[in-house]
Amino acid sequence: MNVRPVLPVLFLALPLAAQEWPGPDTIGVQVRVSQPGGDLSDATSTSTPGVGASLLAELHFDSTVCARFEMGADDWSRPGVSGDRSVRSFHLGGEALWFLVEDRDDWLKGPFLVGGIQMVDWSLGASASGTGSTLRVTHAAYTAGIGYRLNHHLDAEVKVLAGVAAPTVNATALQVCISYRL
Repeated sequence: MNVRPVLPVLFLALPLAAQEWPGPDTIGVQVRVSQPGGDLSDATSTSTPGVGASLLAELHFDSTVCARFEMGADDWSRPGVSGDRSVRSFHLGGEALWFLVEDRDDWLKGPFLVGGIQMVDWSLGASASGTGSTLRVTHAAYTAGIGYRLNHHLDAEVKVLAGVAAPTVNATALQVCISYRL
């Protein structure tokens, strides 16, 4: 293994390691059910919802704005059906939460708007890709929705995921999410 290309990057990263970075205000997990729509529903040949989960970290900037960073996976495959109709994704992304009611306690709560961008690695089975072969592609996807922070630990939200999963598959899904923060 040749480590020469890695050494300049590590050298340039040293000043970043010396910085004092604030940790996340909260960490947690999100589980969701995703109803595929349009091309995504056609690609899976089902209207059965998919499932997904994410690890998340939040930074609170003030009494109405919060940033959420997440890493997760979704699966729109049907049990008992050939893998050639499977659609799976892995994503890294960030979302901004804008709370509609100003914070009155030491934590954000109440209704909020959510919007973000993700880099999504799509894996489509041979029939789902429309190409006749298994396909893996990475594209940006966007999320937008509404939610409600029930208490310090629990959120509920509904959002739309929109992006391109393959040249012939525009991915759209309505997601119902529950987040639990430690």
